[in-house]
Amino acid sequence: MLVALDSDRHDSRLLQERDHAIRTDICILAMCRESFPADQTIATRRTPHHQHGPPTIVGSPIICDTFLGDATGDPDVTARSVSGVSFAASAPVSIEGSSSGEPNDMDDVVVIGGGVIGLSIAYELAEQGASVCVLERGAFGREASWAGAGILPPGNPECAVETKSRLRAESHVLWPALSRQLRETTGIDNGYLVSGGLHVRIKGAAGQLSSEIADWRSEGVSVQELNAERAFAYEPALSSSLVTAYRLPELGQVRNPRHLKALQLACSAQGVRLLPGMPVVGFDVTRDRVVSLQTPNGAVSANRYCVAGGAWTRELLNDVGLNVEVHPVRGQIVQLSMMPLPFRHVIGCGPRYLVARPDGRILIGSTEERAGFNKANTADGVSGLIDFAVSLVPALAAARFERAWSGLRPGSPDGLPYVGAVSGFDNLFVAAGHFRSGLQMSPGTARLMRQLILEQQPFMDPTGLSPARDPQRLLPTH
Repeated sequence: MLVALDSDRHDSRLLQERDHAIRTDICILAMCRESFPADQTIATRRTPHHQHGPPTIVGSPIICDTFLGDATGDPDVTARSVSGVSFAASAPVSIEGSSSGEPNDMDDVVVIGGGVIGLSIAYELAEQGASVCVLERGAFGREASWAGAGILPPGNPECAVETKSRLRAESHVLWPALSRQLRETTGIDNGYLVSGGLHVRIKGAAGQLSSEIADWRSEGVSVQELNAERAFAYEPALSSSLVTAYRLPELGQVRNPRHLKALQLACSAQGVRLLPGMPVVGFDVTRDRVVSLQTPNGAVSANRYCVAGGAWTRELLNDVGLNVEVHPVRGQIVQLSMMPLPFRHVIGCGPRYLVARPDGRILIGSTEERAGFNKANTADGVSGLIDFAVSLVPALAAARFERAWSGLRPGSPDGLPYVGAVSGFDNLFVAAGHFRSGLQMSPGTARLMRQLILEQQPFMDPTGLSPARDPQRLLPTH
């Protein structure tokens, strides 16, 4: 049940709401600013803050291809027809302990972590009418979500049986509609593209990929087995040392920074309170319930809480006596540029890959290193990735080096994420530990978490993802 706030705490809450309103308006204006001509009037309109109303962008419809900018060398985050769009909240849902018919000083759900998993969950919940607040220790979407290459493997929900493949398959189905919805709502194109993928080997036996091909076929995924000659027909620039390959025509890609910008704007449009620079330093617990979260700015309360802290999830949950085995795995990525592009498919070889963007940028990834929370690039990591790229596509020796970066993936002992309710609590959930699959599985994870938090029928059995499971297998190393 909700507990009435005393007057001082209520006043503090109103001040926080006002501060959030100002932050959100500034965020929206900053994201759209360069998308409007100098003489274009931009205004935002809000419903009263205690109603958790979404901001509305008003103005004359325009079409613009001005860059919003991107820190990973992806400047072409475009805004199209942003003005003139009015965002309306969905019909409210009812969560035990809250009132959907009256203004509520307590959020329905607080999400801890503002990466692609946390933002996707917040967006799913807000679309159902839940009031949501997202707390992020730093800047939104600036950790592993931002650093990845955005590869989207295919899947088939009708044939997927294993837990991981089921989550991947659901996400595969959701990506096209989600990308279209975000573009129509925010004007940001996340770069979703079905480019197809080639998985290759440049040494060894010709039949070494047979088991992988069989696995894809068992999942009902379209896959083409290729000899070297047929592989060269798709990508002539591949190394002459290639011995075998297979093609996944339904494999896609998305540009992570664009997608994260679109998610932030879409969340704000749905009334989600986005609070950056707000680390959680403790949990207030009474019996089997989390009562509030402690932050440097004071307590934050909700009816339910979802921890989506990425590589920092273990440290967060230690405070409530839960040992979720999530650890950071550093992944370094190199970015080159070359026009015309020497290849179009996403090219994979074991755990490493090449991703070509339509604008000539080429991503080479990635390392897998247990380096704690150290995100520094290393000479060995960068040079090894470049050597790998040239060994697959020799023409890349002439490509321009642009930059390198790294991110900390949240690994788990068995390679599966933790998604579900936390045992021993009736209002605490976790969604973390996706390792290399956070972005690709974010739509399915968000849908599943929304269904679990709102006590709806889940699309899959979440038992295999339970935070209480006892992983027996070690995280694979390469």
